[in-house]
Amino acid sequence: MANYKEVLVSGLKSGLSAIISVTGDFISVKDAPSGTEITSIDSSISSFFVSVSDNTTGEDRSGSITVTPSDGGNAKSITVGQYGASSLSLSPSSLQFDAAGNDITA
Repeated sequence: MANYKEVLVSGLKSGLSAIISVTGDFISVKDAPSGTEITSIDSSISSFFVSVSDNTTGEDRSGSITVTPSDGGNAKSITVGQYGASSLSLSPSSLQFDAAGNDITA
């Protein structure tokens, strides 16, 4: 489990095409290194950032990021938790895309 305000997710297989779905209005997914918010992955993206906005309430909150390969492979999810302050945690810290042979590691 990683505890940061922003985490780089890298190791995307070359040519991966996928849709990114986010639950939790405090979570954003951004292209690395441009920092532009994204909702899908194409062959030009080899890594992305998961970041959270400041938690001004001090209350725990959680959401998720789901990556669904466009080729019909199984969707995989990462749970994002923000506990009381501004740091985030990801669980699991890696995703395996068995059908397409893709591996995403945070």
